[in-house]
Amino acid sequence: MAHQVIKYRLTAEGTVPDFLCTEPNGFRGLYPVYDDLYSKPRNFVMVAVSGEDVTGDFEVVATEQALESYLSTVGADWYTYTDAYKPVETKPETWDVGKFPFDPAVSAAEVWANLTMLNAE
Repeated sequence: MAHQVIKYRLTAEGTVPDFLCTEPNGFRGLYPVYDDLYSKPRNFVMVAVSGEDVTGDFEVVATEQALESYLSTVGADWYTYTDAYKPVETKPETWDVGKFPFDPAVSAAEVWANLTMLNAE
């Protein structure tokens, strides 16, 4: 079995699970979403790339389109910030410089490109 894109939580002890990919192109801990149905330290769902041939407490995201759909839902009010984002509380004209709406399609494509690269190795 190849690497997969997954949604996961920290372990009950608050550590990073062993099933995550540790290779340089393997994403870990992306797009954290708070979930009040779970207590700390498992109260965030994150996106990552799994290691090869692993099992564990995670949900597989089967396609790039499914990841984009998930990110569109959870990231509807998210923003992307560049280095130009340096808001000054007393200067409203600075509040949106370098601040852009989050783009789920770009983010999903970036994750999937890395997944494809890992699985080609």
